[in-house]
Amino acid sequence: MFSNRRNRKFRRFVSLSQDKWAVAQDCLSISWQLEVPYLHPPIPLIQQTLNKLMKEKVQSSYDHTILAIPTVVACTNEDDIKTDSPRRKRRRLSPGREDEEVKEAPTTRKNDGCLARGNRGEELFRWVLNQRGLTDTAIQNVINGWHEAWRRHRQRLGQFDEYWISLGRRREELLKVEDPELVIANFISQLEAEDATNANQANCRSALSTLFQLQGFKKEKINGVALQQIMKKPQAGMRKPIKEEQIWNYDQLLKYIKNKSDQKVQLSEIEFLGIVIATIMGYSTLRLIEVHRAIVSKLPKGCWQIKTAMFKGHDTGVTVIFRPLDDLSICPTQWLSSWMNRRKKKDEKLPVWWLYSKNRVASYEETSKAVHIVMKACKIPTGYTVTSIRSSSMTKSIDQGATKTEINRATRHRKGSQAVANHYDKNLNDKIRTRLAKL
Repeated sequence: MFSNRRNRKFRRFVSLSQDKWAVAQDCLSISWQLEVPYLHPPIPLIQQTLNKLMKEKVQSSYDHTILAIPTVVACTNEDDIKTDSPRRKRRRLSPGREDEEVKEAPTTRKNDGCLARGNRGEELFRWVLNQRGLTDTAIQNVINGWHEAWRRHRQRLGQFDEYWISLGRRREELLKVEDPELVIANFISQLEAEDATNANQANCRSALSTLFQLQGFKKEKINGVALQQIMKKPQAGMRKPIKEEQIWNYDQLLKYIKNKSDQKVQLSEIEFLGIVIATIMGYSTLRLIEVHRAIVSKLPKGCWQIKTAMFKGHDTGVTVIFRPLDDLSICPTQWLSSWMNRRKKKDEKLPVWWLYSKNRVASYEETSKAVHIVMKACKIPTGYTVTSIRSSSMTKSIDQGATKTEINRATRHRKGSQAVANHYDKNLNDKIRTRLAKL
């Protein structure tokens, strides 16, 4: 219980977060009565774990239940440390350390709080849908449909659960709500009074609206005029202003990739991964999450096809076909071929972003870290996100004279020119001013 695929002790395990290898998610929401649990709960969940053990009377006693709690660490004795130089310390082992005083291990309060709040939010979500009659499998399928956004939704639902309980209300009363717009409006107003960020207010509204829709309420009943008026301020604050800002030169990335094309064998797996993904993003303007969930297949004549789903904007599938370029050293087909050629024949059916060093698929966070490593190696200034690869790529296309139709088609945005002006057209005004300055 409370483990993941990397630290599990047994073949069957229950995880805290979404994991395809786990038999279930959220240990506290499933029954333990037919299990002999090996428990290793996070510190904030220790009391809830003990309460569940007593409530369900697991194995009728605790003889077969193992509860591992990491609560103590050894206290360092300053007398056991010798200083060789002002910058270096060396530890000297001493037999007297057996009687050392122990103290409680410090925890990261922010992480513990987020974990506890997320668990509360997920518990509330599952309970509401279960009361409506959805099975555990159906509820899990609903959660899976959110992909990476689920982590944000569960946090905001946990935040609402805390607010609801602070009003002296019970969860059962949520099922008797007749005006969901009133509940959401009051909650958002409370968040604004507490100086919550605009993004926090918008995410709370989205999570609660979805929860009430899953209860059976229609959108018109939830998103009324009052709530729309309340949300005007946070939504306006979240809009990206049209402004001039500097973007790094896309050629920096291409030159780095070109220099590494003859050193593929020396590249670490994580850096290799970062180069492949950065190349795909630059030439396709796909988002990182879209590349992460993509299915890659090889086509005749050295072409590669990428099929993925776009949940932002179009909410549809997209297929991109890469064909060999004149310079193969910076061609995505060449890098994809090299990445896939690392595999043995028996591993051909493994997911495209499989990491042999960890014997599993790279997570979204790991792909982001890999691209950031490449960006840092390119000497791109710190502060730029992975998404800036798309901006830099399209800025170069605009600089080279690409037409408006070509840009709109390449970016796949609904609002064509407006989205391009906001996200990609970074240096066009500088060129105009340069021309104007010439006499």
